[in-house]
Parts: sequence; C-alpha cells; structure tokens
Amino acid sequence: MTTKIFNSWLDWLNAEMIRQGRHVLLVVDNFIAHKVSSRLKVTLLFFPPNFTFRAQLSDAGIIKSFKDYFKRQVFQRAFEKIPVIRGVEDFVKGLTVFDAVDLAIEAWRSVKPFTIVN
Repeated sequence: MTTKIFNSWLDWLNAEMIRQGRHVLLVVDNFIAHKVSSRLKVTLLFFPPNFTFRAQLSDAGIIKSFKDYFKRQVFQRAFEKIPVIRGVEDFVKGLTVFDAVDLAIEAWRSVKPFTIVN
C-alpha cells in the first residue's frame, strides 16, 4: 500500500458514497500510507498508536488457517511437479502471479466458516 494508492481508493470510495447519498466512518491503523485527510463522505478514524496488534488478535486464527492452507497448496503443486522439475528453484521460477492468485483462492475456499465465526 502506498499513499498514492490509498488516496486514489479513498477518492473512489468518496465518489461512491456521494452517488449513494451515504456517509461512512473508516477505521484505519497508523500505517504511514494511511496518513491522509478524510473526504466529504468518508471520515477516517485512526487507531491509537500501538493498537493495531490488539485489534487484529481476532484475525490471527483466520490468517493462520489461510496461510496453512496456502502452504499446503504450494507443497501439493510442488510434489505433483517433481517428475518434471529439477529442484525447488525450477518450481519457484515457474510460478506466476496467476498461480499465486489461484493458490490463494483455493486456500481461502478451504478456510472453514467455523474458523471465521470463532
């Protein structure tokens, strides 16, 4: 994330809120790229310093589960390609952004609703 990207996204969100006649409060952490001004229809509320890790504790189980499934997908693909690759380097060099997105989608689909609820 960069300030330029975040500003661009906020401008888009603000235009959407104007179009819909709505106003939103967006709670964000103190990441340097988030240090921008509120918009007409998008008000930014910043977490206090050193608070993000406390707020994200509830996400830890979901993130861990996702990462575990993602790693499992990567290893499964690597093992499937053992007959045609010369090593881990060949496998890694052969991965594309599309492959990574595909692996992420498969991993996310594997995360159980029970994990998200908890």
